[in-house]
Amino acid sequence: MMRPDRADGGRLGPRAPRRLLCLLGLALLAAVACRRVPAPAPRDQPAVVVVESDEDDGTTPSVAEHEPNDEPRQAQALKVGQAIRGTLKGRGRADRDWYALEVDRPKQITRLQLGPLGDEDLRLDLYTTPGQRIAVADNAGPGAGEVLPNLALEVGPYLVRVRARVGARHKTKAVAAKARSARAAGASSAVASGSYRLLFALRDRGEQEEIEPNDLSARATDLRFGESSGEAVGYCGARKDVDWYRLAPRTWPADRLLHLAADGLDGVRFDLAWRDAGGQVIAQREARANEGAELANLQLPPPGLGATLTVDCRSGYDLDVPYVLRLGLQPAVDTEREPNDRFDQATALAVGQPLGGSSPIARMSTATAWR
Repeated sequence: MMRPDRADGGRLGPRAPRRLLCLLGLALLAAVACRRVPAPAPRDQPAVVVVESDEDDGTTPSVAEHEPNDEPRQAQALKVGQAIRGTLKGRGRADRDWYALEVDRPKQITRLQLGPLGDEDLRLDLYTTPGQRIAVADNAGPGAGEVLPNLALEVGPYLVRVRARVGARHKTKAVAAKARSARAAGASSAVASGSYRLLFALRDRGEQEEIEPNDLSARATDLRFGESSGEAVGYCGARKDVDWYRLAPRTWPADRLLHLAADGLDGVRFDLAWRDAGGQVIAQREARANEGAELANLQLPPPGLGATLTVDCRSGYDLDVPYVLRLGLQPAVDTEREPNDRFDQATALAVGQPLGGSSPIARMSTATAWR
């Protein structure tokens, strides 16, 4: 504690401001000295660009739905950035509203957002032709919106269908009470209906962003890998969403192993898997909700062979916050090489050679790697 200047009757003397400045300077120096600033991780790829959500906040200009539009040939055109106010009207059968959209240039990301204006349970489907569906959003229950967040569609026309779920899995008390009232009043049949708001948005694809749909090995997003690292960004945009990525064949350094990691997501549990070019699992790790996952000491593919990897969203989903997938090379010195959970995959151990290993939590495939 600072002592008062005695010559001034206990008040602070003329040297007090200088003392205060000195103490303040010492405090700032101490704070700076104690602050730990982590060194940036080395990378030879551009930093991943995370695209901010273009979620509809209800202020986007809107127009009314044009009836009839319950057949694909009657589909109403959707314009970029313009919302549609529609109504599903029961006329003895469930109403289905069809819309048409056009992707006019490549490397565009499409977002379709459907919001009920009541407590209905709606479903959103995307088609290339009336019989060829390529995506569906049916994650939320009554009163909640459905979103197809990041579709990398080829240039051309598409069809969108909006409909209400009949006999929905999710029922609120209000919906159940409404159905009971309709039956008590002698309604001929319960037909799902309701009002909604539909928005079609386009944006440029972010750097190293996944390309949906990529839920099959044949649709895997190509993953760029520089001299020593690679990155990608993707979304667990729906329950049971699976994102596939592909590494092209190349000549890998013989004295390196691969380290693979993915960030965690709030409320989302996913599996991270390293696979051969044909999709066979080599190593796999489960990430619990809010936690990431990593696989270390992975053997790289032989020359001339590529590889694949997956992020399998087991439970939960997040439409707006992406995960970041990171791959990097690590020295193959004094460490095991995965997979080595079988006799014929054993890591060579020399006399007197120290050897470290990774945690056994990761689940290794029983198939032979890199056949």
